[in-house]
Amino acid sequence: MEWEDLEKKHPVLLTLKESYVWKLPEINKGWHKLVDSLLTELEEKKLLKETSKVIQVKEKFGGLRFYIDDVKLEAHKVIEKYEVKSFSVCEKCGKPGKLRKTKRGWF
Repeated sequence: MEWEDLEKKHPVLLTLKESYVWKLPEINKGWHKLVDSLLTELEEKKLLKETSKVIQVKEKFGGLRFYIDDVKLEAHKVIEKYEVKSFSVCEKCGKPGKLRKTKRGWF
C-alpha cells in the first residue's frame, strides 16, 4: 500500500502536509498497513474529531511513533497498541520481524 492510497482512504493524513514542521511520513512501506489499521480503528471507534490533525509519523528507536492532535482521550490507547505492535513488524517489508540494534542504528 502506497502512502497516497492511505491519504485517500484516511483524509486526516492529509493534515500532515499542513504540519508546520513535518510534511511527509518518515516511515518505510512495511508499516503503512499498521498505520492503515490504526486509523481504521480510530475511525470505527469514532475517536477522531473534525479538528484532528496528524502532526508526525516516524520511526524512533525502532518503533512507530504516531503524533496526532485533538483526538478523544481513548485514542491514545489505540495509538499505543499499534506503536507496540510495530516492534514485531519489519518497517521495510511488513513481515513479522524482531527488533535489533546494530552500530548503524535500530532495525
